[in-house]
Amino acid sequence: MGGFTVSCMLFVIGIFTVKGYETSPPILTVDVDDIFVNSNITLTCLTSSPPISVVWFKTEQGSKQEEQVIAQKWLQDSLSCRSNNDATECYCTSSQVYSCSIKSVNVTNDGQSWHCEANYKNVYGNLQSYRSGVFTFKLILPLTNLTILPKTSVAYPVFNVTSNFTCITSLTRPAASVHWFNDNNNITHLATCSQKNDVTSSELKYISNTTGYSSGKISCVANYKYNVISTSLTAYLSIQVQFPVSKPIVTINDLSASTTLAIREGRLVHLNCSSSGYPQPFYNWTYPDGRATGSLLSISFARNNGNVSCKAFNVMRTLDGTNSAQVTEQINALNINVLYPPVITQLTSNGKNIDMIYSAIKTLRGDNINIVCTSDANPPATVLWRDQLIPSPTLNVTSVQYDAVWTCQASNSMTEYDGVASTSSVTKTVSVSVLYGPGVPIITYRILPNSDERWNVPNGLIRVVVGRTIMCMCSVDSFPASTYTWNTGHERSIQTIANVTRTTNTTYICTTRNFMDTSFKGSAVGSNSSSVNIDVLYGPASIALKYNNVTSIGHALPVIKGWSFTLLCSAISNPAPRYAWSGPVDQEGDVLIIRNVTNDTNRNVTCRAENTMVDSVGKRVIGTAQVAVLIELLYSPDVQRLQNQTVLLNTSFTVLCNLTDVGNPPASNFSWIRRDNQTVVGTGKTLTLNNIGLADEGEYQCNASNRMQSIGNEVVYGFSQSTFFINVGSIPETPQNVHVSQKGITELELQWIPGFNGGAEQTFQIIYKKINIESWTETHAPANNTRHTLSGLSAGTAYRCKMRAENIYGISPWTEDITVYTLLENDSQSSTLSAVGGAVGGVIGCIAIIAVAIGVYRYRFHDLALPTFCIWDNVRRSLQRKRRQCETYDNLDTDTYTIRYYDDIVREKRNLADTSSGSYETYDFGNVVQQRQANTYTTFPGVEMRELTGPPNDILQDSQALAKEEIASFSFEPKLIGEEEDYVNIKLSGL
Repeated sequence: MGGFTVSCMLFVIGIFTVKGYETSPPILTVDVDDIFVNSNITLTCLTSSPPISVVWFKTEQGSKQEEQVIAQKWLQDSLSCRSNNDATECYCTSSQVYSCSIKSVNVTNDGQSWHCEANYKNVYGNLQSYRSGVFTFKLILPLTNLTILPKTSVAYPVFNVTSNFTCITSLTRPAASVHWFNDNNNITHLATCSQKNDVTSSELKYISNTTGYSSGKISCVANYKYNVISTSLTAYLSIQVQFPVSKPIVTINDLSASTTLAIREGRLVHLNCSSSGYPQPFYNWTYPDGRATGSLLSISFARNNGNVSCKAFNVMRTLDGTNSAQVTEQINALNINVLYPPVITQLTSNGKNIDMIYSAIKTLRGDNINIVCTSDANPPATVLWRDQLIPSPTLNVTSVQYDAVWTCQASNSMTEYDGVASTSSVTKTVSVSVLYGPGVPIITYRILPNSDERWNVPNGLIRVVVGRTIMCMCSVDSFPASTYTWNTGHERSIQTIANVTRTTNTTYICTTRNFMDTSFKGSAVGSNSSSVNIDVLYGPASIALKYNNVTSIGHALPVIKGWSFTLLCSAISNPAPRYAWSGPVDQEGDVLIIRNVTNDTNRNVTCRAENTMVDSVGKRVIGTAQVAVLIELLYSPDVQRLQNQTVLLNTSFTVLCNLTDVGNPPASNFSWIRRDNQTVVGTGKTLTLNNIGLADEGEYQCNASNRMQSIGNEVVYGFSQSTFFINVGSIPETPQNVHVSQKGITELELQWIPGFNGGAEQTFQIIYKKINIESWTETHAPANNTRHTLSGLSAGTAYRCKMRAENIYGISPWTEDITVYTLLENDSQSSTLSAVGGAVGGVIGCIAIIAVAIGVYRYRFHDLALPTFCIWDNVRRSLQRKRRQCETYDNLDTDTYTIRYYDDIVREKRNLADTSSGSYETYDFGNVVQQRQANTYTTFPGVEMRELTGPPNDILQDSQALAKEEIASFSFEPKLIGEEEDYVNIKLSGL
């Protein structure tokens, strides 16, 4: 006890003496006033006391992110410092003076901010940094470069248009001045100047007002001066002024051209176009149906296409001369009067044109003719018809009776722009034809293969047996020749009716027609016609059966098993047929009765029809036909009986609805019904239930049906069903509320609440082991048990145990591990009673010292933050139990108590079920060596220290109970652990 008290007092004294001297921020200095590019600079960090290390930081201009450059640490043994990298040349002249040099400063250093930080370790072992002031690089930048824009050797301003020139200096600090000159004339008053980011920019607005082509030079001069530094730079470029084009002048064959020129069609002439401007003009010619470039155009003109124009244009450049910027243009247009000889362009009669290629006129006999001849010429021509008494462009002929030929003539004279004259003439002949329509056509015929002789149609009727061929011929006289059209669509004079059938057309009409296209009255049509009738003899055809004398029957007769019905046989023939039946019943007549159809009924039924045909020449032919039908028997399906099923909970289940007889037609509709609520749970032949639950247990039914559609579209549904029952089972649930209690020094008792048994009887599997061994011991508890005793255990030993349930469907998950100690054997208490009083006094005295030390410590440093309640709570717990077991204190409520640093607070608890597994270290409880957890230290940052006062009254009262307990030792050892740790280890050792 005395040794522990001395240790506590030494700890308190150490707290008062360990604080040390005060520390102030470092001072940052530089060795130059003005900083130039490529100059050197040294930064020095002066600290108030030797630090652990000095770290240099820089921040780029415009950035908020600090970048660590280098760290320096003083080495006392070598009286020098060491850097953590070679990024910068750094050195130390003492333990408090740290310097870094930047060799050959460049523009990238401009605007950088540098500072240093000195790092110290305070009395608590915490690293604490002190920051210097900031030094920002501000370079002196002389003028080094001058740029004039646009970047070109020659600029191209436009006459009387403002052009912009820009002069830009390099980075200068202080700023440079800029002046402008046009040749030797100062024109700075036309410019505006600005400075931004240490760059001077001047913009000149230049207007060229010199007429005609002009050239010269634009220059800018930049002047810079700082102390003894003086610099002047000049940048210049040449200029060439651009002018728009003038209106072009056109000549023809070297003669001046007026706006209107007379030129004969097809004559080649040479046109020349000229203009002025800079850049040099280009020329584009536009003429009928074409375009050309260049100043010279050689061209010949066609009639009615005489306009031509010359466009002069130039393409002005941008100021820097690299791209086209603007086009100026002027146009001179000429009107060409094209002279050409006459051409007869049109012959018309009553406003209708006559074909000019063949010049043929068609007219009806006795018509009057009136034809107008029209010509095209420049100048206009004189037009007349030859062999006419009076010259005129119009021809008049009355009552045309015979074919004839007439001639039209046109003439003119032409004089061109240069006095050249010529005369031309042209003629056109016209012929006429007389047209007439057809008379009444004549029809003759012959029948194959009976005769090759051609016959006239008697009474307009021909009788023929089906299968024969008839040829009919139609003839008529007309001009132009007539066309022949039969009412069948055939368009020739001979109509062949091959292989006559009962559907063959019985009336044939021959129509003759000719089309007379006249030149004066349009088209006229001549038409006439004759007809013949045919009587077709044919055997029975289209034989068919009807169900119950109403519904037509195809090749199959679908009926429901057990039905009775009648069949009606009918056929079409000329003359009418006779009927006979074979099949279930043999009889004559058109009606057959079938009763109670079954599987044994003869399902093949045949009806035969017959007639006799005699044609017009007396030949006799017998015609027959028959129809057969197959009776298709329809019946319901039959479902195979389904067996009851047992299915595991949360599994999938599939069942198939099989048929002993699929029915006719085969069953196509399947449905599954839950019997208890009559809900549909599936369709199709297969039922699948996924993730089976208890609610899925019950009786189910499979329904199979087919749709029987009999003759007459009558629909009857066949139906069959089978039921089965689903029993649902599952693995049992994990036992709940498992509790382990100490029943004796060698026994532990487990109690639990069983979970759901999964629909089957469940038993319980229990495994346990000592916590320091790997193998488990297994035991079983019978069904329906809720407690079980583990016996034969070692006294005072920690055991880990867990359990699970099992049934016929499977095994539940394990419960969580439970760790518990068996009871210790009762030790003799007589040897310890004499030491109880001294131990209690020592504990209470130590507690008082701890309270005072922590209070003063909090007052001075405010860094250790172990809450008062933690210590008293553990002491209170120590006084309340005889046997002590260790447990890591890691279940603090951080919302109520905020803790910054703590290592390990040991409190005692008999049941360690809530501890976590991990590595262990030895902990001494008297002569018993137990295991406690060593990897569950918890750090709570940012805690405010609570006042630690004297022990509460309940602890003082409980200390009386210590007289009856065995106490080995109790110690409270606050101490710093290592140089770089930020927590205190509070160790409680005792029973």
